[in-house]
Amino acid sequence: MSLRLLQLMCVGQCVELQDMLTKQVKCSKSHNLMRLCVQLYVSVQPLVEYSISLRIGKLAAFSLQLQETLLDAIRGGKGYRV
Repeated sequence: MSLRLLQLMCVGQCVELQDMLTKQVKCSKSHNLMRLCVQLYVSVQPLVEYSISLRIGKLAAFSLQLQETLLDAIRGGKGYRV
């Protein structure tokens, strides 16, 4: 559910909100949520084929949603540097 929310925040409707996903200016510590998504995707990807062979499709679905989130960020943002 929260990954879907993150995905919806990346579709290009509100640039200020999208920029906040990579840098939080008014916070004492900033987190690049898009970079964390990339790291999570890279970690999960090798396990997807194995989970499919065990007929467990949830990891594949999660990986696909991560991929769609990252693609929406690339298409919708004004220059995300993940």
